[in-house]
Amino acid sequence: PVKNAKAAGIVTVAASGNEQFTDGISSPACTPGVVSVGAVYDANVGSIAYTGLCSDTTTAADRVACFSNSASFLTLLAPGAMIAAAGYSMAGTSQATPHVTGAAAVLRAAFPGETIDQTVARMTGSGTLVTDTRNGISKPRLNLVEAARPANDDFANRAAIAASSGSAGGGNVLATKEAGEPAHAGNAGG
Repeated sequence: PVKNAKAAGIVTVAASGNEQFTDGISSPACTPGVVSVGAVYDANVGSIAYTGLCSDTTTAADRVACFSNSASFLTLLAPGAMIAAAGYSMAGTSQATPHVTGAAAVLRAAFPGETIDQTVARMTGSGTLVTDTRNGISKPRLNLVEAARPANDDFANRAAIAASSGSAGGGNVLATKEAGEPAHAGNAGG
């Protein structure tokens, strides 16, 4: 099913699980081709205990939550503790997974010509590296703004026109301002 989904242009994303594994992840996240997601805190929420599971005496942004399964083959991390929605605050890798699912949808829409592998590479290649202190494994934490930057976001990767005249298409949504780039139309941004 994962191969069929990929062939249809669908990114399969699954939670890594909340069993505190430091050398394995749950099914279906462990299936080859699935984007597996572990959970990090998005802020310091103080000391917290998860009933029947574990406790974190210290918390901070980009700290892997004690319950989150982890392994060398985990794909990436996303905020999963504490997530507030619909009047509830919850924690879990199932709270982190929707962040990645939504990011994949945004990237597929923004870059429709890219393959699934390129979409996943955007997410994993642009995230902040976070080291799980329980096992020393470093994985990227999702950063959608960086993942959505255009491929030619700097002069070194510019799209050049080969002849003395012609045209080329492109976009600069989410592009960063280059060093020495002047303000455009009075806008000092990028």
